[in-house]
Amino acid sequence: MSIDYEVWSANPLTDTRALPRPEQWAKTQSDWAFRGKDWQIIIDQSAEVEEDDLPTEIAVEVAGARYLTRITLEPIGAPKSAHSLARQTARAVARVCHGAAVDLQAGQAFARVGNVRSAPRSEGEVISMLAMNWWSIEAPLQTEAAARELIRYFRAYLPEFLPDRYGPHEPLQFRFDFEASEPFYEYLSSESLVAGWKPRGRFFFVSYPAGYSARVGWCKDRDQDRFSAPHLDCMCPANLLGQPGWETALRRCWKAVSRIVKPFYADVRVLRGYPTTRNSFAYARDTEMHPISGWRGLPKTFGIATAIGPPYDRLLPVFVGGAEKESGLAFRSVNSWQDGGDVCDIVGLPPAELCQPTDYGWREVTCTRPDGGQYKAETLTAPEGQAAVLPFDPSLTTTRDSLGRG
Repeated sequence: MSIDYEVWSANPLTDTRALPRPEQWAKTQSDWAFRGKDWQIIIDQSAEVEEDDLPTEIAVEVAGARYLTRITLEPIGAPKSAHSLARQTARAVARVCHGAAVDLQAGQAFARVGNVRSAPRSEGEVISMLAMNWWSIEAPLQTEAAARELIRYFRAYLPEFLPDRYGPHEPLQFRFDFEASEPFYEYLSSESLVAGWKPRGRFFFVSYPAGYSARVGWCKDRDQDRFSAPHLDCMCPANLLGQPGWETALRRCWKAVSRIVKPFYADVRVLRGYPTTRNSFAYARDTEMHPISGWRGLPKTFGIATAIGPPYDRLLPVFVGGAEKESGLAFRSVNSWQDGGDVCDIVGLPPAELCQPTDYGWREVTCTRPDGGQYKAETLTAPEGQAAVLPFDPSLTTTRDSLGRG
């Protein structure tokens, strides 16, 4: 019989320097051992685990948990000092590896000192945001099954993205309740053109214009054929990438949501220049915007991660050829989201005929005063024109007669 602990963490245990009595731990081929008189503590080598193998409470406690380290004290009748040392060891492993320790005898986590959820930022600070965006031919969150799957994922692994309040306009009048969530799913499937969804995490953001995104297909915009595509946008502070486990958690989120949404195009970008308010963020002249506003073609660069699905996959053989493939999608990513870069550095720029001619962003425009005088001003302007090739089925049409931002 033994006393057992588990430590679930963002990083593996690589040495014993941060453990109690570090000089007394003996390294073997697959573990470390601390031997007393008629008792011993064994620390197994940290094992990498899949996201699906994480206990629910650990997935919420430890952002990006990837490793399991088991600690065993035997026999169960070892002296109190040995029991105390084993518990101290589990706590130390949780601290140095950025995780949480679980007492298997009590079935409770007792050390949550190693990792934290998102760190609050100061009001008025200008921050960078990690933006994850998906465009789909389907309207995935209009179906209750897909919407529930997305909410279940956020609840299990990234509760900061869960809705706190929602509604068609400010102030958001409805509070989300996971145990009584039917009104929320009915709201997502409604024809409301604005889906206000305030996440629980500070400076987290989710946008899914429900009524707009339900309209999929070709439509007229100022007498020009344009393609309307559902768009999901999730943002969080980019500084989280520097915290233990968070890049892993966000990479997992990116792929999990992609499996749910089934996009024809999706990307991840770090956008700079967002002034913070008390619990949110704002836009300023120096704020970097995502280049796409309404689907007019691929952007000219891919960002730090990109997913391509039908119908664009058949037009991007270089991208798809060496990509990681899953659920009918081709995924590419730079090595480190924190270090930055662009997928285009790996696969080259997308073909010009597939790209929108201009990007969404700030442009100088001429404005007219009430007295007829004119002046120059800068404003956020939607892209002009559209790609020469938009490879969507011509028979896929919507009754929507104009395109706004989506």
